[in-house]
Parts: sequence; structure tokens; C-alpha cells
Amino acid sequence: MHCLILSQLSSVSKIIHALNESNISFEIINTDPSVSYEFVPDNTDKVKVLSNIYKKDYSKITKIMRFLNGLSSVAAFFNKFSSQRKNLDYNSNFDFILANWGVGIIPELNILKSHRKFKNTKSILNLETFPTSWNSRIREWLEKFILKKSLKKID
Repeated sequence: MHCLILSQLSSVSKIIHALNESNISFEIINTDPSVSYEFVPDNTDKVKVLSNIYKKDYSKITKIMRFLNGLSSVAAFFNKFSSQRKNLDYNSNFDFILANWGVGIIPELNILKSHRKFKNTKSILNLETFPTSWNSRIREWLEKFILKKSLKKID
């Protein structure tokens, strides 16, 4: 099996270990908007990062677009104009996508699933935390709303 991990690299080490133990090959897309990586350290090797979905100059416009991409219909509409699109033209075929870390990864999952190449690829959402902000009712409501609107993209 071949997996595409969609995650911020700071929270991917346990997944790398589990996939290695399961003999599942994988490639990683880094969704951390503040840091670009070429490799992520593993216990034995360096794991190559397939892509950094965001540029280092993470602007306010990118933040707004990321937020809007939390809605799958918006992501599908804007994906063809998105600067991230050029990072999604990969030659690998994946059996499934593993989107890591709660509803915070949904905008990137929607970007990926709105791309023609990944439309029919099965996806798993690793929902470790929900909601991500316990002290904000507005954010909690927004996360629930985005999750409901995006469930069709999650298999």
C-alpha cells in the first residue's frame, strides 16, 4: 500500500513510525504554513518531504483563502486559481490519504480532494482533537460547521 500523509511535520512522527511498522510506504505533504522542510528526521533515516503546500511568505490573503478552503465547495471553485495547485501535480499513485490532526487539516484536505488526481482517492481524517479551541464558542461552532460541510470529502 502507498499512503499520502497530509500534515504539519511537527505532529507526524508517530504516524511515520506506525506506517513503517506496518510496511506501508508513504510520502508527506507538509501543511505547516510557517516552516518549509526538505526532510523530516525519523529514528533511522531522513524522510523526504514531497511538498510544502504553502510558500514561506504566508500572507493575510493566504490565511483567508485557507479559511475559505475549509468549505469543500469553495476549495473546488478556487483550487484552479490557487497558488498551492502547482504543488499538487505528483506522479505517484496513492491508495489513501491520511489527513492528520483534527479539523485544522480540513482546508488542505479539501484543496487536495478538489484536485482531479485525488478526487477518488480514499481519505482518512485523524481527528485527535475536536474542537481545537475549547475557550471560543465561535471557533467551536465554525469548526463543527466546516467539518459537517467537508464530510463528503472524508471516506
